[in-house]
Amino acid sequence: MRKYATVWTNEFADRVADTEFINYCYLFYGPGGVYDIKATKKELKAAAEILQYVPGWNFVGDSTDREHAKELVLIMRNKGE
Repeated sequence: MRKYATVWTNEFADRVADTEFINYCYLFYGPGGVYDIKATKKELKAAAEILQYVPGWNFVGDSTDREHAKELVLIMRNKGE
């Protein structure tokens, strides 16, 4: 479990999910990214919104959240097939 004690308000988490965190994820998983899975910002935003509301999960917008967002994008893609 992560050691972060920060608890974000939904408003703050929403702001991060809409801007900084999405751009951060996009640099890694978007077209031409470090780990290019051709993720769109729309997919990453949907994943970030899910992560914010997982019971017991403290969304902080770090690399752990980024990796979980990637996994959610891949899961959402597979569910659509």
